[in-house]
Amino acid sequence: MKVLIAEDEAAAGRRLERMIKVIKPDYEIDAIIETVSGLKSWFQTHNQPDLFLCDIHLADGTCFDFFSTTEITCPVIFITAYDQYAIKAFKLNSIDYLLKPVKEDELKQAFEKYHRSRSDNNILPLLEQMLKQGRREPRRLMVKYGHYLKSIPLDSIAIFYAKDGGVSMITKEGQIYPADQTLEQLELLCEPASFFRINRQVLLNIDSISKMWVHSKGRIKIEPRISCPVECIVSTDRAAAFRIWLTGTV
Repeated sequence: MKVLIAEDEAAAGRRLERMIKVIKPDYEIDAIIETVSGLKSWFQTHNQPDLFLCDIHLADGTCFDFFSTTEITCPVIFITAYDQYAIKAFKLNSIDYLLKPVKEDELKQAFEKYHRSRSDNNILPLLEQMLKQGRREPRRLMVKYGHYLKSIPLDSIAIFYAKDGGVSMITKEGQIYPADQTLEQLELLCEPASFFRINRQVLLNIDSISKMWVHSKGRIKIEPRISCPVECIVSTDRAAAFRIWLTGTV
């Protein structure tokens, strides 16, 4: 596992490197780069890493200056002291968005998310092929229950949730059906302006939200319009991006 770090603060870069060695001793740090110009030079002469940990503010600009000129195919974990870039970051090949100072457990969760995405990426080649052919993203899901098949419009679904090793969907009318896809795959299929992954278990439609209030540790608790078998709480690491998503600036 080759890991590249972009971080303009030397102490923060060394701290990240130490945490990585503790969490994933088999990860190899390719380099720690402090500038946008340094990133451009590095990617011109090296193969892309398996994983890219990227601070947003670098010594000579933001990483978005780099992403606008260089095609990056590797997954990215963004790291920053600011939360206003969350939506912009999620539009790129982003695995997670961590706020400074990065905590070891948050970094560990981001690595776990990366490995889950690698094991669940069988849908990606199909989506890429569809985009190359100019085809639109699917508007419906096919579900099987018993001996029956049913086509369900994506915009009629209120909540996708994971429970007991499987994924299910609840329509806006309150009907529950099994889903063949993982939440990661469904997140790719759904319209970002309408659906948001609030935690590891729940991907919800904005139309499903009835009430919201501040919960403990910066989280946000949601009362959906329909009954849901799992609790709908926006996790701490997603709360900042969720607030931005609510404004509609996707």
